Amino acid sequence: MNDRGSVSLYALIVLVPIVLFLGLLFDLARFRAADKMAEQQTKTAVRSVLSGYDRTLREEYGLFGLAAGEEERLAMAGMAFAQTGGGFSAVNPRLVELSVEPIYYLADHRLFRRQILEEMKVKGAVEFTRRVYDNMKRQKEDMEKAARSAERSEELEKLLQDREEALRNAYRTVERMDAFFRQGYAILSAPPPLPPEPPAPVEGEIPVQVEPLPVYNPYTGAMTVFYALQSQLDALREQLRQAEDAEERIRSAMDDEDGDLLAGVSLFGHAFYNRYSLDAGYPVSLFGSAAMRANADPQSWTNDLSFDAEFRQFFSRISAGEKARRAAAEELEKRKEQQRGEVRKQLDKVKDALSNLACTPEQEQLYGRLTELYGVYLQYNTAAGGTGFPPDPAAILHTTPEKSQKSALLLLRDLSGMLAAIRDEALVNEYVMLYFGNRTTGLDGQPLMKGVNRHPLKQEAEYVLYGLGSCAANQAAAQAELFAVRFAIRTAEALVDVRKAATGSPMLVLLTAAAEGAAKAYADMERLLDGQSVPVFRRLPNLRMGYADYLRAFLALHSDETRKMARIQALIELNTGIRLTERAAYVKAVTSSELDLYMFPAVARRLLADAEKGEGWSVFIMKRAEMAY
Repeated sequence: MNDRGSVSLYALIVLVPIVLFLGLLFDLARFRAADKMAEQQTKTAVRSVLSGYDRTLREEYGLFGLAAGEEERLAMAGMAFAQTGGGFSAVNPRLVELSVEPIYYLADHRLFRRQILEEMKVKGAVEFTRRVYDNMKRQKEDMEKAARSAERSEELEKLLQDREEALRNAYRTVERMDAFFRQGYAILSAPPPLPPEPPAPVEGEIPVQVEPLPVYNPYTGAMTVFYALQSQLDALREQLRQAEDAEERIRSAMDDEDGDLLAGVSLFGHAFYNRYSLDAGYPVSLFGSAAMRANADPQSWTNDLSFDAEFRQFFSRISAGEKARRAAAEELEKRKEQQRGEVRKQLDKVKDALSNLACTPEQEQLYGRLTELYGVYLQYNTAAGGTGFPPDPAAILHTTPEKSQKSALLLLRDLSGMLAAIRDEALVNEYVMLYFGNRTTGLDGQPLMKGVNRHPLKQEAEYVLYGLGSCAANQAAAQAELFAVRFAIRTAEALVDVRKAATGSPMLVLLTAAAEGAAKAYADMERLLDGQSVPVFRRLPNLRMGYADYLRAFLALHSDETRKMARIQALIELNTGIRLTERAAYVKAVTSSELDLYMFPAVARRLLADAEKGEGWSVFIMKRAEMAY
């Protein structure tokens, strides 16, 4: 047998399958490489499209929004698939189909907020912490104590009023007892009745035994008076018990943390109420004994009226004490009213200042357009829209002096506690202060972005804060809240000195502090509105805040972020004319690429589960990429 060529044939039989298998593996490797390349190209296409952001938004507001139309988007995306050189390329997928479309726009608060946070995470936190939070937290404990004093003073004042009302009711009862004693005195001071004379005998008639006629008793009404006096005495003792209970609560409150608010308050003590009750009961018992003796034997009644002298002595002493106590109470009320008048005077000055605020007709006219834009952006984000109405910052100016100082102190306590809790919201608020103007822009040296002074509205931060429908209304709201905070701080400071000077009534202490605080707060407000900074607290003169710093704090206090961001978006469109509903911030690209297979395409397509079937020797690679600024 001829063995020539057997080795070659054997090698051919063995090597051909190996070569074919290696060719299949080569196609599979080419597909994986092409798949990875298509994925990278698709992501590059999205990044290329995002490079077409609006330069005006970026330069003036630090925001990225895609300004390219459909043709421009496709042209920028297609650059990622352009061939970069010639020669043989084992991996060369061909772009078959490309689509690029925006998904979300800057009008969406989720993306809008994220971009603000990215812009402000370095710029804003330092300003807020240095100028607002650090200043407020140093006196947080004092502010909380002042707010507690405002709340506690009402309770303590109520105890004093309860005691005063019970003592006044007791004296009214004593006055009614006086009337009954006078009535009883008139009855028991009547002369004893004479015995009735028997009828004269008639001549010629035989004397007949006649029963004696009953004796007329002029003292029967005394027992009715006695029962009335006992009823009044029971009422008096109950009223005295109520007064003593109120005083015990006052005594207990004097040992509490805010007990110094009760400095100068007189305590009568148990001995006073016990003597009051006993001294009132003694003449009643004397009258009862006299009334019973007079009724038992009216003819032998000796007109023992010692009860009257006892009651007159008691009534005289109680009347003198009542007169002195009422005089002191009236003097306290006069002092309270005087301090109320001082507080009202300062509140009226603030109201007059707010009523004289005016803006140019051009600025007021812009508010109509601003309101429309605000409605558009708020509706665009209805799923997260805020509910209800924000509190009225000027409400403090239209309440009583007692309520105004309490409201201001509670506002300050809420502000101090809230500043420590906010995180990302502080950055959004700082964005407002950096990119928008306010009443003192250009006067206080606060950091601002270039171009803010060219904005048509000069109270943009105030609008973002309150969202009222006119220039003057937003300025008035800011000034009213500014006065309220300074009023609270100055009142809290004055409480330290006033506690020692104004005694006798917790409310007088607070009203005196409020009168002093209101006058100083008005002076502070005028300086702040002129662009000056003032010490936050009197004992820390180097810690100063200006008007813009207080706006930062108010922005944190009014935390309806959905409405706040809708107002920011409205201002951006008003200032630039750019609709944020047309500026994409999130883009999606979908590509389809084709790759030719060299060996066994049918087998390769079966092994490539994630490949789209093509025609003939090709397969399709589908890719999708989404990206946001």
